[in-house]
Amino acid sequence: MNKKNYLLLVVLHFYYVTSFGQVVYSNGGLSTGNIASDGTVAPTGYNWSQCQANAGSTTEANGSIGYNGGFSTDNSINVRLIDDFIVPSGQTWTITDFDFYCYQPNYTGTTPPIDGFRIQIWNGDPQLTTSSVVLGDLTTNIYDAANSGEAFLYRASHPTIPNTINPITTTRKIWRVRANLSASLPAGTYWIVFQAHALNNSNVLFPPVTISEIRGLPGWNAKQYNAVTNLWFNLFDDGLPLTATNVNQDIPFDILNIIPLSNEDFDLPQIKLFPNPVGDYFQVANGNDVDRIEIYSIHGQKVKIFTRQDTYSIADLAKGVYVAKLIKKDNSEITNVKIVKQ
Repeated sequence: MNKKNYLLLVVLHFYYVTSFGQVVYSNGGLSTGNIASDGTVAPTGYNWSQCQANAGSTTEANGSIGYNGGFSTDNSINVRLIDDFIVPSGQTWTITDFDFYCYQPNYTGTTPPIDGFRIQIWNGDPQLTTSSVVLGDLTTNIYDAANSGEAFLYRASHPTIPNTINPITTTRKIWRVRANLSASLPAGTYWIVFQAHALNNSNVLFPPVTISEIRGLPGWNAKQYNAVTNLWFNLFDDGLPLTATNVNQDIPFDILNIIPLSNEDFDLPQIKLFPNPVGDYFQVANGNDVDRIEIYSIHGQKVKIFTRQDTYSIADLAKGVYVAKLIKKDNSEITNVKIVKQ
C-alpha cells in the first residue's frame, strides 16, 4: 500500500473535558528497537534508530544517517527539507504545533542543539510554479524550546553490511524539537518546508523515516533545497556498498492539534483506546460495538488480531507507531486509531 495513502488511516480525533493537544498525524517513525544489527544494546531507556537493510538482504543497506536542514546567520548555510502530508477529504485540521527530529554528531549538551526553527506550508510541491505558501515563512523563529527535548533515540549506521564504516555508537543523540504554528487546514495535499538554526551556527541533521527491515516505501518523496546554490534534490539514499539501489526517503514529523469538547460529545461518547501511548496493555472505552481489533504496523502489515476482551496485550510488539482497526460483528469497520507503543 502506498505510504501516503496508508497514513490517512492513522488520523484520530481526541475528545476531552478541556482542550488538549495530541498528535493527529505522524509522517513516520524512527525507532528500530534497543538491539542493533550487530547485537549492541542501547543504553537503558533508549532505542536505536539504525539504517536498515531490506528483510533478508545481506548485500546492501541504507547509508544516509541524516540530511542537512540547517541555516546559518551569515547565510553561508541555507538548506531546507521538504515533505508532504494529506488532510483527508471531509476533515479540517486545527493545527497548533509540529514536532521534528534532529541531531548534531558528538553534541554533548543536555537540551536540543538548536535555537531557531522556521516553517512554511505550501498548497503544492514548492518546486512547481503553480504552488504557493498558505502558512508560515522562512524568517520568523517559531522554535518552542520549553516543549522540546530528548527523543530517547540514537542514530546509527548498519555495520553488518560490506563497506559500512561507521560503528554503532551513542554519538548521535536524536532530539525532538517543537515549532509553534497555528492554523486551520481544510482537506487537501500540503507540503511542509522547514529548517533549523544550530547553537554552533552549523549544519543540523534530520534522520529519515526508519522502519525495521525496510529501506524505503512507495510514496516516499521528500526533497532538499539549497538556497545558497539554488539547487533542488530528491531526497534518496544511494545505499551501501556504492552499487546499492537508490531508494527515495521521507522525513519524520508529527502534527499536533487542539480539538475542544463540544456539547454534542456529552450525548455521543467517543470510542477511545487508553492509555495511549501504550506500555504493554490497553483498554477500550465506549466500545460496546467492537467485536475484534486488528493491529497493523505503519507499513500496513497485520501484526496482531484480538477478539473482544477487557484488556489487550501488545507486550510482544516493538516500540513504535501502529494502527488499531476496530471492527463490528458484521465485519464493518468502526474506526482506525493510531496507537504508540512505548
